[in-house]
Amino acid sequence: MGFFYAENLRRILSQGHQSDFRHFYAAAVAMSRGEDIYRSGTGGYVYPPFFAFCLLPIAGMSSAGAAACLLSITVPLMLVCVTVSAAVANKRLSIDRCLDSTPLIALLTAIVTFGRIKAELGMLQTDVFVLAAYVLALRWINRKPIWAGTVLGLALNIKYYTLPALPYLLIRRRFAAANSMIVAAIAFALLPALKLGWQNNLHDLHVAFAGVLHSVGVPDASGQHARVHDVADTLSVSVTSGLARMLRLHPSVVIPMTLLVAAIACAITIIVYRRRGLPLFHWPAASHQRSEPYRRLLTFEWAAIMLATVMFSPDANMRHLVLVLVANAIAIKLVLSAPDIRMRWLAGAALLIQILAFDSMRNLFGQRAAARFEWLAGEGWSLLLFYVAVLVAFSSTASAASEKPDTVRIDEISGELKVHLDRADHLVGSLPHT
Repeated sequence: MGFFYAENLRRILSQGHQSDFRHFYAAAVAMSRGEDIYRSGTGGYVYPPFFAFCLLPIAGMSSAGAAACLLSITVPLMLVCVTVSAAVANKRLSIDRCLDSTPLIALLTAIVTFGRIKAELGMLQTDVFVLAAYVLALRWINRKPIWAGTVLGLALNIKYYTLPALPYLLIRRRFAAANSMIVAAIAFALLPALKLGWQNNLHDLHVAFAGVLHSVGVPDASGQHARVHDVADTLSVSVTSGLARMLRLHPSVVIPMTLLVAAIACAITIIVYRRRGLPLFHWPAASHQRSEPYRRLLTFEWAAIMLATVMFSPDANMRHLVLVLVANAIAIKLVLSAPDIRMRWLAGAALLIQILAFDSMRNLFGQRAAARFEWLAGEGWSLLLFYVAVLVAFSSTASAASEKPDTVRIDEISGELKVHLDRADHLVGSLPHT
């Protein structure tokens, strides 16, 4: 990460490198002047007004200085994401808790996800904030559900990619996190009104949301919408965009077809869960989900939500695939410690599929084949294969863990018992001697 920071900082200061940050900076400057943020610069700002509002403190700086400030936030944040993802994968997927492989998982995760991390940091983009929200929410979901929902709601006002977390939290009866996500999303959406005023802020929110709907073929009567990429945009590598380019159909037809593919993936998940005897539909209340197999299942399903977000998004280019990071950490943990050696090989094969699809197509098959692969959204389809392979490998481990005593719960009970015994000893010792 130190190399990323030093190299990108050099490019910013000596070469005027701005990449996508120029859109964010232009919007922040426009907001500071009371101008239309969606007409600022080249019209490339497509997000809700909240992120431009957050950049107001650096809007008075030079563009190079402002970019350097953002880089000084995103690089350490990416390091936190890698480290926490590795720690969560190691802790919640371990059967033998004597060995801490967190540093190794973090290193291998960074290597496998190197291309996406490089693209994200080099383009000075915002996906790292979405990734951080997902990772921190996963870390806090059991002990600090209010904080988990809050960071998800905040990130939703930067980029819409955390929205799928809300229905998942409701389905899994994580109501505290879901409620705090809703409240935080509304609160942070309204915060720019402090600068813009109530009416202007609502107008900007309308323009931002209308841009997303317009990209999937939903017209807006006002004609005012952010310039979000079309669903068939050639830069997008999602399954949705691949279907749109291949079939050349209106987005209103492509979206149902995408939902059909997603339904097939869900059906495969149901089959695997049932064969392994894992609970899918009937989960206990949140307070009883700290035992196995729920802790383990929630971790995997959280990564699956992140995968689905980019796989089925109407617009997901290669830097967005940094959201695969948590799933990579899980796959690497399975390679290192899955009880069944066959599942280790399967998880390794899943990672190999991803590496070939994301990083090696041009070198192995040439420019022309790689271009065709990208046009078909091969990266998105390969993520689907990656998911199925990791699902099978993970389900074997989760099934094996659920058959063992719940060491986590035993440790918690032992700790509570020790506290009560210490209190009892203290009370006995304080009694007057006769």
